[in-house]
Amino acid sequence: MIFGIFVNNTGEIWKNGPGSRNPDGLVHARVTGWAADGLIPVNGVYVEFEDLIRLPEGAAGYNDLGFVFTSVAPTLSVPEPATVSIAAIAHLAGFPLRRPLSRGRS
Repeated sequence: MIFGIFVNNTGEIWKNGPGSRNPDGLVHARVTGWAADGLIPVNGVYVEFEDLIRLPEGAAGYNDLGFVFTSVAPTLSVPEPATVSIAAIAHLAGFPLRRPLSRGRS
């Protein structure tokens, strides 16, 4: 899932994920686990954005917009788009993605 923010005073859009999604080529979003606290009393995933061009401010940055998703957990592995594309091309070319079911011997 891709999230982004639009900055009114600069007209820029910053997206989560790799820096290649952003105009300056830098990462502008951080995703971490959220531990329940007094403000949001359940665990979740915390997404934070930085809105300054060429200046994500390290550990002190990513403080321009933040939100927490609850009833979810961060994942460590996501299928790479290239892997999914190769599987789709193979399927369209007629290569089976799994073995056909074996038939009983006659």
